[in-house]
Amino acid sequence: MTVHKAHPNRVYAFAKACNHFAKTDKLDAKLLEKYAEFVSKDGEVKGCIISQKQEELKELGAVERNLNDAIHANKCRLQSASGKAREYIERQIGFAEKQLKEIRQDIEDAIAELKGKNELLISYKGIGSKTASVLLTEVPELGRLENREIACLVGVAPKTSESGRKVGKAQIKGGRFYARKALYMSALVAMRHNRKMKAFYQRLVDSGKAAKVALVAVMRKIIVCLNAMIKNNNFYLDS
Repeated sequence: MTVHKAHPNRVYAFAKACNHFAKTDKLDAKLLEKYAEFVSKDGEVKGCIISQKQEELKELGAVERNLNDAIHANKCRLQSASGKAREYIERQIGFAEKQLKEIRQDIEDAIAELKGKNELLISYKGIGSKTASVLLTEVPELGRLENREIACLVGVAPKTSESGRKVGKAQIKGGRFYARKALYMSALVAMRHNRKMKAFYQRLVDSGKAAKVALVAVMRKIIVCLNAMIKNNNFYLDS
């Protein structure tokens, strides 16, 4: 039997990278098993499931967010600026907006190469082109992971905290912030216009679940459904 001595820091970093925040003895054992599959005998990473094009799309999304934040911050400063300072801020805003336009075009071009996935996503009642763009940018793993894993990655799976006899309260934390933010807005739309999600949400509320808990459950239901749609190459059917 081959034995590999894993450094605790590397396993901990791997857990964070996988968005593994739940803490039970059973889940810890599964994490170590996954870590063993991911690294070679000498501890080097075996491979990455994200393509170069998807990685580029993710990086472009990060730059787009930074530019949006910079434009917003400068527009706030502009309200109290005057004289030369105001001129410089206006130039910065103009330059950033020009860059933002170019980057958005690059993102659209990159998404065009993922046309099949994009069309599958927007077939879901509650997912628009903007949300589809965010999900393709922020969650390139869609369709490649199991349902539980994709829910954890986005941050909509309740995490338990147990060790031995200690039993903590389950809660959501971590995950891909911008993907979860887009999913939150989609859940609000789906709860009104998607017949299945509307019924699902109402059923949870009627059973005594808090509104926010039910909303997170809808978010999880949506991302799991989208993951299955891409994995099986199936369009959404609202029937």
